[in-house]
Amino acid sequence: MGDDVYEIFSGSRNKDPMWLESVEGLRAARERIKEKATATPGEFFVFCTKTYTVVASIDTSEGKAE
Repeated sequence: MGDDVYEIFSGSRNKDPMWLESVEGLRAARERIKEKATATPGEFFVFCTKTYTVVASIDTSEGKAE
C-alpha cells in the first residue's frame, strides 16, 4: 500500500477554505504548500482525511513572511 493522500487548501481553515489538490505522502504535501506559498503569498494548509486534522500549514501573507 502507498502513502496516505492529503488534501491541500488555500485560505483560512476557519472560513471558506479553497481545495487545491490531493497529494500522496505527507512529505510531498508539505513541500507542495511551500511551493504554492512561494509562488502566491497567502495561507495554505494540509488536511488529513484519515484523521480529520490539519497536519501542516504555512502563512506567507503580507506581514507574515520572514
